[in-house]
Amino acid sequence: MKREILVIAQELGYSKVDRLRDADNISDQALLDILKTSIVEPYAILFFPGKCFQITPFGMSLSLLLSMNQQTDNYLIAFPELDEKFLRQAFTGFELVVYKICHIALESQRTDYHWETEKTRARFRRLQPLLALPDWNSYFELFDEIFFVRDAFAHSFIPLVDIRYRQVRLDDCFGESFVGHTRDAAATYGARIFLNDLRTLFDPVMNLFKQYQLKQIDSSKLFKLCDRLLMARTLSPGA
Repeated sequence: MKREILVIAQELGYSKVDRLRDADNISDQALLDILKTSIVEPYAILFFPGKCFQITPFGMSLSLLLSMNQQTDNYLIAFPELDEKFLRQAFTGFELVVYKICHIALESQRTDYHWETEKTRARFRRLQPLLALPDWNSYFELFDEIFFVRDAFAHSFIPLVDIRYRQVRLDDCFGESFVGHTRDAAATYGARIFLNDLRTLFDPVMNLFKQYQLKQIDSSKLFKLCDRLLMARTLSPGA
């Protein structure tokens, strides 16, 4: 995790990042504590190539993609499988990212803007000027089709294989899973493949979020705490 924290400090413009990198007696835990103290709200999520870094009131985690040879380095959908774990991570993660963009870019991270303040569909519509896509209507129609699957998954007991995407069972149009199971029989008669459309929906939103994600961190607080850590090291015996 130290590498990621140093990347964050460097991208935020910390002038002493080289000293921080070369400091042998500064522990990973000390840097993690600084990062946790510096986030603007209790929960932050950061994406780096092949990695997802989460900071929560309950602890921190760094999740890695085992291989960068996936069809995407988007952590949320990098290991597709037609099961509850994958769909939950994809949909919950996407809704969190949409919320975070609105909170950071449109609401200036005000403290009275919460998850419950708006529905995901309302938030998604607000992203139109930020995404600046050439065909917003088609993109929003794709969102509606994908979230029909999300709603069926979240609010029904229909078996996953029988949930329909554009009137076709997921068992026939899900696409290729990361373990090699291919469910695309409906492609022979022109049906859309769910995973292909999922990537088309997710990629612009994830790219937009990465432009704003470091705003989850109070840079002035992080810089002061890093300065204090370096000073303590300089003043310590044998430094």
